[in-house]
Amino acid sequence: MLIAVAVLVALRDAWPAAELSDIVARLTRIAPGQWALSLAATAACFGCFARSEAAVHRALGTRRAPLAAGRSAMAALGVTQVTGLGPLVGLLVRWRCDPAGGLGRAAMVTAASSGAFLAALATLAALGIVSGGLGGTALRIAGWSILAVVAAGLLAVALNRRAGRLPPLPLVLTIAGWAMADASFAACAFWAFLPEIPYLQVLPAFLLSLGAGLASGLPGGAGSFDLTLAQSLPLAAPGALICAAMAFRMAHVAVPGALALAALTLRPSLFAAPDLPARTATGLAPPPDATRAEAGLLHQPGAVALLRHGRPAATCWAAPHTLAQIGPDYDGYTRADTLIAAAWEQGRMPLAYKIEERDAVRLGARGWARLRLGAEAVVDASTFDPARPACRQLRRKLRKAETAGVTIGTDPACPADMARIDRAWQATCGPARGVSMGRYAPCYVAHQRVFTARLHGRAVAFITLHQGAREWTLDLVRWDAEAPDGTMHALVAHAISAARTEGVTDVSLAAVADGARWQPRGSEGLRRFKSYFDPRWRPLYAAAPSRLALALGLADLLWCIARPPETAPAHEDDETSAFVHSAHS
Repeated sequence: MLIAVAVLVALRDAWPAAELSDIVARLTRIAPGQWALSLAATAACFGCFARSEAAVHRALGTRRAPLAAGRSAMAALGVTQVTGLGPLVGLLVRWRCDPAGGLGRAAMVTAASSGAFLAALATLAALGIVSGGLGGTALRIAGWSILAVVAAGLLAVALNRRAGRLPPLPLVLTIAGWAMADASFAACAFWAFLPEIPYLQVLPAFLLSLGAGLASGLPGGAGSFDLTLAQSLPLAAPGALICAAMAFRMAHVAVPGALALAALTLRPSLFAAPDLPARTATGLAPPPDATRAEAGLLHQPGAVALLRHGRPAATCWAAPHTLAQIGPDYDGYTRADTLIAAAWEQGRMPLAYKIEERDAVRLGARGWARLRLGAEAVVDASTFDPARPACRQLRRKLRKAETAGVTIGTDPACPADMARIDRAWQATCGPARGVSMGRYAPCYVAHQRVFTARLHGRAVAFITLHQGAREWTLDLVRWDAEAPDGTMHALVAHAISAARTEGVTDVSLAAVADGARWQPRGSEGLRRFKSYFDPRWRPLYAAAPSRLALALGLADLLWCIARPPETAPAHEDDETSAFVHSAHS
């Protein structure tokens, strides 16, 4: 109260020419169209705030239903504008609207939503100051400083390479966009009553005044808002400013506040809604009837299951800004709807990675951009025969391994030997990578089929394969310096024979870039190694809703492949490692 009285005294000195009769006369002359414009802008402002807070819920992972979250946000905004003490009252209103979420969730949402709005307010005000020349040199320096901080923050989010450390960039931009639209519509609701001054001049002055009003914590920003407005628009008539401020409070504060209080009192069911079901989960196993054996990537630390009706439907990887589905759904088809919904919930861009041509064509018909990545080598285990003419080079490699005394066993080496071989491999070939190319870890290999090569009883190499109902897929390929030439060929040939014995139809030797668009280093050696087994080549694609999303999504995912987390358990896929077999070719 003391602050309010002091501000009102300052207003009396700032606007000595403002007479009560003049203010009343101006209020009566406000046209219906001005009221309509202000009310419409107020409705748009509250709608944008609702969208912004719904996105905040997504950033926090609350799974609150967007409609209920938006209604709670509008109720909180309406009440706090009337009562003042925004954060505290907003917290209590949100808790009242979402008792199931608890006080903690209400506090997190209030803090994040308030912070987002204040950041948007500061950004818009700074843009208006530096572009419109409002204020003196000190104010312009402050404006440039704010813009520099905002740019640095966005750059930090964009360059973030660890999922979960910061919100995804698409979600940050969504929150910022709605928050800035919210502030812009609020300014429009005020400008409707002061049309003689251009909107772009009113905008920065209004935003500065609004910030001062919010900082005061008084109902409707009483006093602080008006005083800052008088100082920011010194050329405006005092009576016109007072009239505009009073009319603005009627349209933008009183009306929404009354509606919010009525809704909270009479229709509390408007704010009740069950939380959305989880669309991704960790720690799950793929179904045993999964069509593609590469579904076993779900066992990899860092992979997440895409859920449909509460059951695992596909394997995904949450990159910092992208949710990438690795391969088709477990039933063999790629359905974008579930991926899109999960990506939207997380604020990430959806990306379908390593999908078959038929799925790429289907997504392309929906308007998605697609890119051929390469081809997957698939061997028909039922007809595979090293004695056929196409496998002449393979027979030469197998004879070398046999002459050197290499023996192949279906029993895995002990974890210590496998770790030793993995370390030796990395010392020769470089650090292991991530995602669908990966790192050795005992907990991961425990879910795979393992074949070990020994020389004079000592383990010198091993391979692992994902196991599916009708398919096996080559995954890890490791050897040390003592492995003779032909060792890896013998391991793969033995695995194919074992698959045929167990009634498995196909053995995938994983993918290789085929030069359709790009040719990574070592691809030719990798293709040559796989060609020894006379496979058929199955094209693989990536797809995303737009070309920009496709480019950004692939860049995001490839960074995760090239720079896996330091603390992640290690394992590595044939796509990276097998090309080094060319050293033995």
